Amino acid sequence: MRRILIAAGLLWFSFGHWITNATGQEPPATQPAAPELMKREVSREGVEYLEKLRKNRTPFGTNEFNLEALRKGMGSRREPTIKDVKLIKVKVGEVPCEWVLAPGADPDVRLLYIHGGGFVSGSGGFYLAQAAHISAAAKCAVLLPDYRLAPEHRFPAGLDDCVQAHKWIVANGPAGAGTARATFIAGDSAGGNLTLTTLLALRDRKLTLPAAGIAISPCTDFTLTSDSLKTVSDPIISAKTMPVFRDHYLGKTDPKEPLASPVFGDYRGLPPILIQCGEHEMLRDDSIRAAKKARADGASVKLEVWPGMFHVFQSHEPLLPDAREAIDHMAEFMRAVLDKPVIVAASPKAGGHIHPSICKAKDGTLVVVYKGPQVLMRTRSADAGKTWEAPEEIATSAKRPDVIREVKTFEVYPGTVDALPDGRLITTWNYIADDKAKDGYYERALLYSLSSDSGRTWSEQQLIGPVEKKHLGAVRHNVLPWSEGRWLLPLRVGPPRLFDPKKNELAVFPLKGPDEKQHAFQQIVRTAKGTLLAMGPVFLRSIDEGRTWNTIANFPAIPEGDNAEGRYLTTLSDGRVVVTWGVGTTNKGLRYNFSADDGQTWNTGQTVTLLPETNIAARFYSARTIQVDDQHLGTVYLSGSTVYFLKVSVDRVAKAR
Repeated sequence: MRRILIAAGLLWFSFGHWITNATGQEPPATQPAAPELMKREVSREGVEYLEKLRKNRTPFGTNEFNLEALRKGMGSRREPTIKDVKLIKVKVGEVPCEWVLAPGADPDVRLLYIHGGGFVSGSGGFYLAQAAHISAAAKCAVLLPDYRLAPEHRFPAGLDDCVQAHKWIVANGPAGAGTARATFIAGDSAGGNLTLTTLLALRDRKLTLPAAGIAISPCTDFTLTSDSLKTVSDPIISAKTMPVFRDHYLGKTDPKEPLASPVFGDYRGLPPILIQCGEHEMLRDDSIRAAKKARADGASVKLEVWPGMFHVFQSHEPLLPDAREAIDHMAEFMRAVLDKPVIVAASPKAGGHIHPSICKAKDGTLVVVYKGPQVLMRTRSADAGKTWEAPEEIATSAKRPDVIREVKTFEVYPGTVDALPDGRLITTWNYIADDKAKDGYYERALLYSLSSDSGRTWSEQQLIGPVEKKHLGAVRHNVLPWSEGRWLLPLRVGPPRLFDPKKNELAVFPLKGPDEKQHAFQQIVRTAKGTLLAMGPVFLRSIDEGRTWNTIANFPAIPEGDNAEGRYLTTLSDGRVVVTWGVGTTNKGLRYNFSADDGQTWNTGQTVTLLPETNIAARFYSARTIQVDDQHLGTVYLSGSTVYFLKVSVDRVAKAR
């Protein structure tokens, strides 16, 4: 029976096997409060589970150190408890590894998860369930390496295997060779130590670093001097066996070696790090001290000391509510790190209204159009927004149309760029002539140009209008393809109009809500179900091609005194609808909200704000969001004088929580 308890409990103490106190005695039953303890309530299940641990089991190693039993327990295979998880066995050099992909995981976002087991035991197979939970929460592919174990392979053999495994996932994924969009390293207990030391080794060896590291209950100091080793009553690990684990791994290596004891490491130049540990574990202060050292070196570190929790509580099956929340924190941390915008165009030197707009061509090319120095500029990305071509002028946009007289002061005022059903792209703009100082003359012409080669080249400009001898204002939101080859234009001034480019004819689009008023300046989109949504000072919905409209009352981005220019609707292929917006002219961050029921209701209490400290022009300089693929959105926006592109997971901003 005792051996069964050892095997069942191994996952919990998989890393705490090195620690002792100065006397070799058990820590006292009472213990001081943990520094940096998170402010949260412990779940009822967590309280009950800790009570059972203290009452019903003896901490591992209290009476003996049984390496054979340890290896047997942690060498067993624990299948995922999540349905439809893909498991793919591979080899990295001579190291057996296994990919774990939960449904919806992005194979190009790759996490190297390093198992625990005191450096002397453990296997990827024992961590399949844990890896599946992380894969599902973070939407990433997880690789579990069976790195070499001590004492047969002492330090730094296991570390070297982890370094090579990360080097491999940078260029290889579950489907074979292919560059990762992002990589991460995580691990618990012994794997938490190896997470931190792998980061240090990658930097020292001038190899590619991951986007971030996540260390769970790491052992960071083999000199065994952390206060919690003497003060914490750990229900999982006995102090008596800890020197045995240390000596098995290090042999004669100096315990102050930074690649063995990362509390002594130099964290300069490392990516962001998340460290999680439990209040009731002897390794708690190892986590706190490592976080303090990394912060002192200038690294970005988030430390979470979970109240009421114990060593590697994140691995309990079935998951405790606290464990599930901790895994969600890991996923949120990873997503936040991925929120790194890419520069599309630096310093356009346009002045005034730059208004970047974006669309996706039929071949997948992303095309951004924005205002340069009195000319529209375009740039393209063939790799889903990772890199962008050098911007080029859309030369026709700088030409004065014949209907506008020549003046000294003029402006090219950008509109939008959109994809048409036949594969062509359309971009619109106003050419504005201002001679008011001379004789009061002020006129603008609405123009467009088409591209048949995914934005490489553009046709000569063509005129839309005038209407009753008056030219039209800008198209500030998407052009919506309509029946019979027409386009629905959401004009900045006046009601939306249907335009027939073959006949050069315009007709007012009857957008009347329950108040029977003709509504102006509305972005109009069509959802995957064919429903029309119109967003302006009010939010309207139509299920009969616009013949009648109903008002949606709980829309989260109704303007505060402006006319919705800073809001943008994006319809997704799975039926969801996303709104992106900012507030005012001194806006910070990108706000996202969504509807999962065809625009009828919105998750008003779950708005997600990305880049919250970044100045992002809103209102008249609003961001534009498109669907890049089934799993990602892309937002183009202006910050300062630079145009950026941010690619984010759909579920990051459009999933109920």
